[in-house]
Amino acid sequence: MSMTRKGLRASEDCNPMSLSIEEKSCSSPSLVSAESAADRFGCPVVRIRLWPTPQARHNCLHETLDWNKIDCPDFLRIAREVSVEDLFECIVTDKMYSKTGERPWDLSEFVLQRKDRRLFIGGQGVVMFVRRQGHSTSLAMKVCYHRREEKKVERHVQRTILHLKGQSASQFVGTILVNYLTRRFFITIMPKAKFASLKTLKQELGTLPESSIRYYFACITSALVKLHSIQICHRDIKCDNVLIMHNGTPALIDFGLAVKAPATMAEYKPNARVTQMQYYPPETRQMGNFVNDYKIDSWLLGFFMCEMLLSDREHLWAKFRGSNQSNWIFATCPACRMPNIANVHPVLNQLLIRDPKARCYVADIVQQDYLKEGDFFDSIEQAEPPPLQTGTINTSTSLAQTERNASEA
Repeated sequence: MSMTRKGLRASEDCNPMSLSIEEKSCSSPSLVSAESAADRFGCPVVRIRLWPTPQARHNCLHETLDWNKIDCPDFLRIAREVSVEDLFECIVTDKMYSKTGERPWDLSEFVLQRKDRRLFIGGQGVVMFVRRQGHSTSLAMKVCYHRREEKKVERHVQRTILHLKGQSASQFVGTILVNYLTRRFFITIMPKAKFASLKTLKQELGTLPESSIRYYFACITSALVKLHSIQICHRDIKCDNVLIMHNGTPALIDFGLAVKAPATMAEYKPNARVTQMQYYPPETRQMGNFVNDYKIDSWLLGFFMCEMLLSDREHLWAKFRGSNQSNWIFATCPACRMPNIANVHPVLNQLLIRDPKARCYVADIVQQDYLKEGDFFDSIEQAEPPPLQTGTINTSTSLAQTERNASEA
């Protein structure tokens, strides 16, 4: 049965339930004759159903969950199962976190955006769209669950400070408008981007224009140079963490893995934490290897460039899957279907070197012809973003399809 639905919330609230009126246009022979007649003549079929009031809903979510036994993956699973309205009410009715004592928190200045009720669920938290009371401008609210662990709370505060310092240093770092800490959640309010991320934009376009690739790469390189100059390493550079704002400029976000780096850029330390993320440099994927946070950013900048260049994501992961092997060397192949961009290969060959001591710093890339030609990098902060035409068909094909076409030829 095909059905379109337009929900209308009644103004009267019946405690503990409130009325919700649905206007439906139906086309099904199984409906009663009155509904069929209404549908035939284009009249709406009005039904009334009971919904819990917002207060009853959030109380149910708060009281039925044992928050002491819920970790971050559990919270993300809960976020997938409940409605965005219920999740929002659960968050904004939490209490402010304070070492001297908890106090009620009134977040009445923020409400859910009526036209955009999407919920984005990532590896560490969720993002929903809100607005201020009396304003129409959409804002992004990022929410992470901390389970009241002191170390996690302290780490969040430190990384928020790093983000704030970063946005003061570079215009290509995402802006935090306000940050809240409740007894269960970290809440960050930021401007809403035009696209969810650069990854989303690339999926919509299929392939990025060469002018856009160069512009985005130069902007993020500029942001990293500024961050490194104040001893901040981002350590999670990828298309998912780059937003495209409404003016077309990219913004580096998510400082969840950022660190205050040593003042001496040449300092190495034994790796104390093994990561399973395949796009990370090989020295971080084995305990005891010597690592340098600045060189980690260099590798990730190279990976970020490959994300923009390679049209097939499956092939991209295949390129980096064996990077922790001693004989691994980054090299392109016909299946990469990379655009013929002049001077881009020397950039990748300098960033994607397996040995961190032989890998260049981000600041060294500025001297490459790819960025230096025509004073492109020096004027990047005043440059106009290249125009984009979205809505085109995604023409990328899988690596298997590429190999099949090659064998048939």
